[in-house]
Amino acid sequence: MALLCTNGIECIDVDIKNHPEPKELERELLTAIRNRLGLDLYNKLVINRTPSGGLHIVYKSLIEEGGAKLAGRADSSTPAKPLYYIETRGKGNYILIPPSNGYTSKRNDIGNIPTITAEARHAIISICKSLNTYDNPKHHVKHD
Repeated sequence: MALLCTNGIECIDVDIKNHPEPKELERELLTAIRNRLGLDLYNKLVINRTPSGGLHIVYKSLIEEGGAKLAGRADSSTPAKPLYYIETRGKGNYILIPPSNGYTSKRNDIGNIPTITAEARHAIISICKSLNTYDNPKHHVKHD
C-alpha cells in the first residue's frame, strides 16, 4: 500500500543500511527529535519500520516541499558519490506503508498523522542535516 505525500504529508526516510553504525544512527536521531520536540509531540509522530530495517517518520506540515537529501556519507567504492541515509519524501513523492510486505508500524497509525508547526519541522530537518558526514566541496548537502 502506498501513501502519496500531498496536503502537507512529509516523511523522513531513514535508510540505516547506508550508515556504518545503523543502531547508533537510529538511537541518536530519535533521541535528538524527542529532546528537541518534547515527549508529547514526539509520541504523536507516526513511525514505521521499513523492510531494510530503516524508518519512516511521518507528519503533516503547512510547509510543502519536494524530496530532499539531508544526510549521507562518502562511499568507499565511489568517493565522489555519497550514500544517503536520511532523505525527505515530500510533495509529489510516495512511501510504502503497512500492510505492504515488510513494513510494520513502530509507533502510531498512519490514519492519524499529526500536524506539526513550521518550527517543529525545521527542528527535525536541522537534526537530520546535523547527522551528515559527507564532505565533498563539489557536492554539498544544503545546510541552514
